[in-house]
Amino acid sequence: MVGLHKFNPMVRAIGTVGAIAALVGGITYASLQTDPVTLGPNTLTSATAALAIGAGTSCPGGNTTTTTGITASLVPGVPSAAFPFCLDNTGGVPLNITAQIDQSVFVGTDILPTDVTLTLTCPHIGTLSGTLDQYASPVTFPGAPLATASPENCTETATLASSFTGSNKTLDAFDISFVGNQ
Repeated sequence: MVGLHKFNPMVRAIGTVGAIAALVGGITYASLQTDPVTLGPNTLTSATAALAIGAGTSCPGGNTTTTTGITASLVPGVPSAAFPFCLDNTGGVPLNITAQIDQSVFVGTDILPTDVTLTLTCPHIGTLSGTLDQYASPVTFPGAPLATASPENCTETATLASSFTGSNKTLDAFDISFVGNQ
């Protein structure tokens, strides 16, 4: 083992000062450290997405999931009377609303889905308009998301193509599925 007296006095002085600085730094660190504090308890849940529908211009309370749609006798080129319905976001987050129609119900009908234009108008979330076949995939309303606890009074109209010919033709009953996504 090498004795400290064999080192240069300058190296011994630097080593001694370094050791003292390390010791003082450790003591200072220990004296400036706080006691632990806690943020808790933390509780997390997912938000709720819920959409209700109602007939007419006021949404009923609760989560109604179905209501009767339009029944109309169409004249080529003339829009039907506007049929009112209501959508209500009963969840906890704003929702982008889509509309979709199952096309399987149109197989073998007298009136083709390409002959009927469906217009869905909701003042705050926008207007969708297209032939029934264009609703095969979900179509998103172009306006603002449907806010929570803000029922939206909407209307539905149907127009038979002006080029359609024939009388006593029918289009099988179909559902419009509305879905809300965050």
